[in-house]
Amino acid sequence: MNISSILVKHGNELFKVDAKDEFGVFMHVDGFKIHVRQYDVNLVTGMPLRECYPLIDSLQKV
Repeated sequence: MNISSILVKHGNELFKVDAKDEFGVFMHVDGFKIHVRQYDVNLVTGMPLRECYPLIDSLQKV
């Protein structure tokens, strides 16, 4: 699964912080970790995933 598939399936889900690391925050969706850099946290928190796509730093399978 790639980011496009996740956005189609979960695009209306709001970004909420599940955990932090030294570079930013991430949320878990459908077995994947969506990472956003620390300086973008205030922008994406509460925003639908389909709208915060440009600010997503990485996507990792967990």
